[in-house]
Amino acid sequence: MIETILAYALLWKVNFIQKASYDEAVDRLFLQYENDPLLLELEWNSYDCEENLQLIYQYMYDNQLSCQYNAFGKILFQLLENIYYSGINSIEEFGRKSFQLSRLFPEQIFQTEPFWTLSYADDCLAYDDEAQTRELYEKAFQFYQ
Repeated sequence: MIETILAYALLWKVNFIQKASYDEAVDRLFLQYENDPLLLELEWNSYDCEENLQLIYQYMYDNQLSCQYNAFGKILFQLLENIYYSGINSIEEFGRKSFQLSRLFPEQIFQTEPFWTLSYADDCLAYDDEAQTRELYEKAFQFYQ
């Protein structure tokens, strides 16, 4: 549960998704885990993204929860893949947001694959190599499958 809400919050933070999509995810999770105090707080109060992330991180700290990075990665990269193939963002915009997203990861996962790919895949665009950029992203999407 925490991995899912964290993935959605981070995607909202870099504008990959809108608040409405984040709120829908909170609603779905709340229906599954209606006694969870974090979800209750997020469900009934309207905070901005930064406040929500602070609540999530504080909840993890207070409850001595660690993010299960494999579960988090699987959720995050599935969501990113859906965004990528939706065509809502140009490849340049997707790359810019992916780089911003990569800067939000804790150090212990930032430099591991497939997370690391998000920090550099768009570099190829500077050399007009869109095909290489797309290949890197698509390979990252397949990492957990």
